[in-house]
Amino acid sequence: MSDLVWMLCLLLVYICKADGACEFPSDLRGEWYTTSNGLVTFNNQSVTNFKSSIHSSAQTFNCEYTDNGRYITRARIPILSTSLYDVYFCMSFTKITETKYLVQYNADIAGFVKERVVGRTVLASSTTLLPAAEACNVTTAIPTGSHELYVKKGYEASNTITCPDSVVSTLDMTLNSDCTGNVLYGMSYPTYLIHSYNTSCITTEKTFTTSGNLSCMYYVVSGSATFLTVYNQDSTTDETTTYRFLCYSITSNSDQVHLTYHPKICQHNQTSTYVTSPGVVAYLVDRYKDAAPSDDSILVAVLVGTLVPLLLLLGMIFVLVYWKIKIRQRINHELELTARRNWKKLAQNFTVASKHKMETVEEYANHAKLVKKKKKKKKERDQTDENISVISHTDSRRRSVWWDDFSNSIEEHQEPPVWQKRWEMFNDPLNKEVVDDGRRSPGTARSVTSVRNIWMKPESHEQAEVDSVWEKVAVQLTNLRKPAKPGENQQHR
Repeated sequence: MSDLVWMLCLLLVYICKADGACEFPSDLRGEWYTTSNGLVTFNNQSVTNFKSSIHSSAQTFNCEYTDNGRYITRARIPILSTSLYDVYFCMSFTKITETKYLVQYNADIAGFVKERVVGRTVLASSTTLLPAAEACNVTTAIPTGSHELYVKKGYEASNTITCPDSVVSTLDMTLNSDCTGNVLYGMSYPTYLIHSYNTSCITTEKTFTTSGNLSCMYYVVSGSATFLTVYNQDSTTDETTTYRFLCYSITSNSDQVHLTYHPKICQHNQTSTYVTSPGVVAYLVDRYKDAAPSDDSILVAVLVGTLVPLLLLLGMIFVLVYWKIKIRQRINHELELTARRNWKKLAQNFTVASKHKMETVEEYANHAKLVKKKKKKKKERDQTDENISVISHTDSRRRSVWWDDFSNSIEEHQEPPVWQKRWEMFNDPLNKEVVDDGRRSPGTARSVTSVRNIWMKPESHEQAEVDSVWEKVAVQLTNLRKPAKPGENQQHR
């Protein structure tokens, strides 16, 4: 009884599937540009005009059932005239916008067609479907970048995005390492890439586009690589030499950009420097960025950055030391010149007195000392002679006074007369003796200076007195010689 119930349930499930229980999302109704399968049309339970590498003609894939959000579609394709081939695509849809979907085919790559598809040979009367585990037989993770993109027809322009920064510039492009003179303009419009090809490079095998105008639709970053899907704006494409979609794998380093591009989608093993045929390898140089320094240039920069300041510091120290030495030498030289000039002047002063020419500084110094000593001795001798002269002159003057006033010898007059004593006492302000008449000697009769002059230089003092007397006599004689005026007293004359 239980086996019968189980068989009835399976029959109901199959009937439900056969009656159209599998339906595509409502947003997918209409025509869509696909990266790998051309322009397709989605209905409720089928997708028509679906192109695949399995057969040269377009096919209609029916939605057979769903499994965990995956849509299992199938198309029965005749092979030769005796057998049929069931082809399964296990699709999962990720909505980006209402008119743009990211689609993934959940199966391993079939080697003979290089697509993620599952197929098996069946009989014409067979109605058995592959279970989900076989139709969606993906065993390894699908690489980032190898996605399918669906864009609804008529909404291509509204679904463009800003292109990646690595290509938003003007880049000189070389294709397959031998075709130069190409330029990629990524600055004209933020969502477009414009390719300008050298005439020798304009072949469908290298460009996959006739207009060269591509709009950015979707990109994803994986590590240092960027996988970019672009839409070819050619009016028509044949999907054999020109393609509606291209996929780029891009890496950049400063002004250098490496990329590869492949028709339709990026391949599972595609990198920025490797791609399978018919992909193209391109090397680009950005015109507006500085080149990335190499390891050698970095090492040179480090060495220069370290050695140059050190050399500058050593140079400054050397200049300071050299300058100090030169300044000291100049000062010493100037001092030496000054000393030589001074010694030369001294030598000129000593030239007259010297009996021989002195060649060295020591001779000048010794001679100066000798002259100074001689001058000192001469000064002492002159002072001594002057003192002796004063004493002798004083004594001589006293003796001469005695001899002149008294024509007798000194022996005859043992002591001076009274008048001479009084005269001496009068001229000596320090003598305070009292004379015979009881009067004190006028100590202030003569000043001390006058007395000193009289005693020290009696000749000049007496000569002054004599001259003064004669001047008075001359005045009197002049008055006597004048004629008397009329009326003057003749008696006075």
